[in-house]
Amino acid sequence: MKIKIYLVVMFAVLAAFVFAAASPTAVDFSGTWLGKTTLPDGTVDEFNLVLKKEKDSYAGTIDDSLQGIAPATPIQSVKVEGKLITFTFPWPDGAMIYCKLTLAGEKMTGDWTHPAGTMGALIFEKKK
Repeated sequence: MKIKIYLVVMFAVLAAFVFAAASPTAVDFSGTWLGKTTLPDGTVDEFNLVLKKEKDSYAGTIDDSLQGIAPATPIQSVKVEGKLITFTFPWPDGAMIYCKLTLAGEKMTGDWTHPAGTMGALIFEKKK
């Protein structure tokens, strides 16, 4: 009887290790991110994106080097799916810019889209 109990306990411990090793590492977008894009007119715009974990999603602010976005503009409509984060923020013309970024280590890459159809690549690196 003791051997059966011992085997059951050992199996349970082994199973716990196997399931722990197989579970994906939690993705964390929190932090300050420095990014850039090239606008349609060829101008390079740099961004400061601050993301903070809130319950099951994130909140944050964004601003840019060309000061087209008001300082610490809140991001909106944040959605996270694995290593993908999407959000919007208001542009000076009143449109909502849609951003789609994929996390890979200390970098996020993706793009932004203006409702009029203009778009561009985005690259962010986590500030150390």
